[in-house]
Amino acid sequence: MNILEIGKDCVGCGSCEHSCSHKAITLRPDMEGFYYPIIDNTLCVDCSLCYKSCPQVFHTQELGHQRNIVQFPYNVISRLKRYYKKSASGAVFVTIAHKFLQKYKNAVVCGATYSEGRIHHILVDKIGDLYKLQGSKYVQSQLDDVYPRIKRHLKSNQPVLFSGTPCQVAGLYAYLHNRNIENLYTMDIICHGVPSPKFLKKDLGLYAANNSEISSVQFRKKHPLFKSRSLYFLTIVKKHKPCVSMCFRKSSLNLKLDPYFSLFSKGWTLRRSCYQCHYSNLQRVGDITIGDCDSHVNYPSFHPHEATSVVIINTVAGINLWERTSQYFDFINLDIQKEAEVNVPLRESFKCPPERETIYEEINRLPIQEIKKRYAQKKTMRTVISAFLIDYCPPIIINKFVKLIR
Repeated sequence: MNILEIGKDCVGCGSCEHSCSHKAITLRPDMEGFYYPIIDNTLCVDCSLCYKSCPQVFHTQELGHQRNIVQFPYNVISRLKRYYKKSASGAVFVTIAHKFLQKYKNAVVCGATYSEGRIHHILVDKIGDLYKLQGSKYVQSQLDDVYPRIKRHLKSNQPVLFSGTPCQVAGLYAYLHNRNIENLYTMDIICHGVPSPKFLKKDLGLYAANNSEISSVQFRKKHPLFKSRSLYFLTIVKKHKPCVSMCFRKSSLNLKLDPYFSLFSKGWTLRRSCYQCHYSNLQRVGDITIGDCDSHVNYPSFHPHEATSVVIINTVAGINLWERTSQYFDFINLDIQKEAEVNVPLRESFKCPPERETIYEEINRLPIQEIKKRYAQKKTMRTVISAFLIDYCPPIIINKFVKLIR
């Protein structure tokens, strides 16, 4: 058996590609822009290692037998205000990553960033570079060669903290063929599914003639007035240009006004494997699971006016990492069953909508302006003003403006 047996259940992690010593496998985008393995039959020796290195196989056969531990769920908020202010919820990942680099010698952290016109995983070893990994990225991140690089760091006895979607974490374990590896710590996010990088690249054409003009893409931000709420705003920040004012480099718009974001929020453009996700349940794959706390209303005395996060400790390694970093958080026990009632990916994956195939056919065939007309709302004066205020006005001025119009 080889990796092609996985078919549309493939998650695009690249474990098979990097596991093949004969270099017979490459990942290439399909018509929708999702990456799938292609086998060069002239190089393949039918060893089946690629199949055994697939997380969809490894997770089922190996992973579940190696983790027998009671979960410890918490409602959490970071005490490091400089990170919290720039995070959509409780700033868990960046706080743990900061202390990980600080407390572990020669440590590295791996997470997703936006650069060079795409979302992809990188490794950082400096606290000053962690800002690159902050923020939600609602697209499939390309892992490039981070699995082999992580393996080399582990062989050199360097601690590694890896953050990604559950299938990316499972892919790392499958590539390493081991669940319990000293010095490796993993954090899986509560994932709603991933749309196509190709669609995002096409969507960004609405805001810049070339993706290289864009320095960052953000999908979430804290509400400037109500810190307990996050705004689902697509924010595009362009690079500085000579003779161009620094003002208005940033532009934001509500998710309903952008076709990519609007369709993602409905779950209509996800990777096929996301609709039958093996990881949308409480049997988590990472040492620690993180995400928004959707049941925060059940804890009215815990930071009621601030956005908080879920932290679920799943393994011994997770306990060790949490014990080293928990002093930098405020946290209380969380009822995980009640959280799963409102936080859907903790219990089930999106159901594949009948519109999905038609939408991707249209995305490939039509210009992005036409896709916008079909699947995004039109701007109004109100949405333009609100986005401008959120981007450029201090909260105290916004507050006065709101009082005035009331």
